[in-house]
Amino acid sequence: MNLIWIGTIVNTHSLKGEVRVLTNSEIEDRYQPGQKVYYLDSNNEYQELEVISSRIHKSFVLLKFSQYENINEVLFLKNKKLFANKLASSQEELYYEDLLGFLVYENEVLLGKVESYFDQKAYHSLEVVNDDNLRINIPILDDIVTKIDFDKKRIIISFLKGNYEWR
Repeated sequence: MNLIWIGTIVNTHSLKGEVRVLTNSEIEDRYQPGQKVYYLDSNNEYQELEVISSRIHKSFVLLKFSQYENINEVLFLKNKKLFANKLASSQEELYYEDLLGFLVYENEVLLGKVESYFDQKAYHSLEVVNDDNLRINIPILDDIVTKIDFDKKRIIISFLKGNYEWR
């Protein structure tokens, strides 16, 4: 299976067995009825879930799965990461997971390597670590990320002076 992490079940939502998902997928039809998603069980094996309904609630996606009818049946899913099959790639499709390990440059100066990514309310961010093990958050915004070179595994950014601080 060619799976990618698409979100985390952070809680249950209703007595009818809905779960609350903090998603990191910008693909709108990722959670449509009939879609298959997966979680890792205690044996470290992927188990399939079939989405039968989805809706947006505040900053979460609420999902109901065909396998479960009530809240008691979905309690074990709390804090489980959800995975989905990686879609056939196209030029317009970007998976943040694919950027892990890329080197980040600003004005030809190496800032560090992409170690992780995460979702903030307004945008996605890359966490970049330099040689001194200091970390910086780089928002994935068109004004900041000017080029992604998949062949050379490089990301070129352009910050306004003083916009970041290593921690």
